[in-house]
Amino acid sequence: MADSKDPLFEIALRCSKKDFNNAFATAANAFNRYQKIPAYWNLIANCHLNQGSSRKALLFYNKALEVSPGYVPALNNIGVLYSRQGDDQKALVAFEKANKQSRFAKTPRYNLARLYLAYGLSQQALPLFQGLLNESSQDIDLINAVATCHFMNGDYDKAQSQFSRLPASALGRAEIGLNYAATLKKLGKDQEAQKVYSDISKPKSKTLKDYYSSVGSQLGVQ
Repeated sequence: MADSKDPLFEIALRCSKKDFNNAFATAANAFNRYQKIPAYWNLIANCHLNQGSSRKALLFYNKALEVSPGYVPALNNIGVLYSRQGDDQKALVAFEKANKQSRFAKTPRYNLARLYLAYGLSQQALPLFQGLLNESSQDIDLINAVATCHFMNGDYDKAQSQFSRLPASALGRAEIGLNYAATLKKLGKDQEAQKVYSDISKPKSKTLKDYYSSVGSQLGVQ
C-alpha cells in the first residue's frame, strides 16, 4: 500500500477527491524535493486538467517533458487532453510519440489504436489491439476491437471468430452487436444475424440509431 505521507500520493489522492487547493499546496511544499521528477509535474498537470484548465495542464505536462523528454505518462496525457478538445491530429502525434517511447506501455497503445479505428484506419489499429488482446485475452472491449478491425478489413471469418467469444450481455450492446450482425450477414448467415439483431437494445445516440436502421434494413427486419 502506498505511503499516505508521500507527497506524490497525497497530490494524486487530493486531486481525485477534487480537493484542488490542498493538492496544489502539497505540490508547492514538495517542490524542492521533487522538481526533478517528471511524475511530480505530471500529477500537477492532471490536477489542472481535472479542474478544467487545459491550458495550465498542458504547461505542466510540457514541464514534465522538460525534465524527462520521453516520459510516457505525460505524452499520453497530452494526447488525452488534445482528444478532449477535438484536436485529433495533435492527439495522434502525442499518442504515437508515447507509443514509440515505450512499446510495452498499454495505455498509449490503446489510445492510439482507438484513434486509428475512429478514423477507419483499421489496418493500423489491428496489430495494436491484437497485441493488447494477447496480454488480456478475456477483455471484452479488446475482443470487440479486434473483431471490429477484422470486420472493417473484410476478414469476416476472423471477425466472427472473435465476436462469437463475447457474452450475450456484450452482444446486446448496439456498438458491438450491430457489427456482429453485419458480419454474419456478409457470411450469408442471415438467420443467425437476425437473431443477434433481435437481441440488441435499441440505441439512443443518433449515429447508432442510423446504423441500427441500416443493419435492420439489410436483414429485412425493418
